[in-house]
Amino acid sequence: MAPSPPRPADWLRLLGLTACWGTAFLLNELALKAYSPLVIVSARIVFGMLVLFTYLRFSGVSLPRAAREWIPMAVIAVFGVIVPFFLTVWAQTHLSSAITAVLMAVMPLMVMSLAHVFVPGERLSIAKVLGFGTGFLGVLLVIGPDSPADDNRFSLIASFAVLAAALSYSGTSVYARLSSNQAPAAMATGMLIIAAAIAVPAALFEGPALPVQLDPVALTAVALLGLFATGLASVLYFQVVSGPGPTFLSLVNYLVPGWGVVLGVIVLEERLSSSAFAGLGIILAGIALSEFGHRRLVRRDAGAKAVPADC
Repeated sequence: MAPSPPRPADWLRLLGLTACWGTAFLLNELALKAYSPLVIVSARIVFGMLVLFTYLRFSGVSLPRAAREWIPMAVIAVFGVIVPFFLTVWAQTHLSSAITAVLMAVMPLMVMSLAHVFVPGERLSIAKVLGFGTGFLGVLLVIGPDSPADDNRFSLIASFAVLAAALSYSGTSVYARLSSNQAPAAMATGMLIIAAAIAVPAALFEGPALPVQLDPVALTAVALLGLFATGLASVLYFQVVSGPGPTFLSLVNYLVPGWGVVLGVIVLEERLSSSAFAGLGIILAGIALSEFGHRRLVRRDAGAKAVPADC
């Protein structure tokens, strides 16, 4: 089914998705004031799983029954949920939420690069190469000598942890595209069920590090991470993809980092240097160059093929 023109409701869904994903960095920061990264990740997964399971029941979609159909969901549960969730939260023990949001903005460029290698027909164009190079310069500016990250020996490691999380997200998105024919709602619910089965016992095994206090702010942040940044965000994602489609959805790549930065600066009073703001701008420029430049080349080539040979 061809994508439909975006309606006002679709724009609201896109803004809702931006708010859900962009607020996750702020919520991580608040949750870390009381809970460990592993506890935050496991609780977020459980809350998100409950939302998606409820959505699945009302949507009429069922989970797969064949065991082999759960294998791709298990891979995505580990590398698309547990690993990037944990790396991001752990990194925020050494980085501000705003810097984390800036670094995570490179994910679309990573998806583009991985798709070139693994997805047939997704070849790198000149625009994509230039866009990736531009975005890479932006990353160097963010994590370079003038980085506003906390002045400790872990800040650089934490920056690379965020980039590793972005790479993990990117790799699993390409893997999901190639390996599964499941309905997106069933895929997302199944992967969170598996992720919960792995993360919850790991959090309980953490033992003495498992907090017993019920800090109201941190607990609310964890619940919102699961209910909104994971569960509701997945529902909105399905609705946008099935309506206006992936091209319209790609606008979220420009909105989420900015939303995360604004919340970090206003709510948490985080301070960003001019190099961090410049780095974010350069990364977003790289995404724009790779996306819109490539689309222009595709339209030009399509137009050239449409011209009769004897004209």
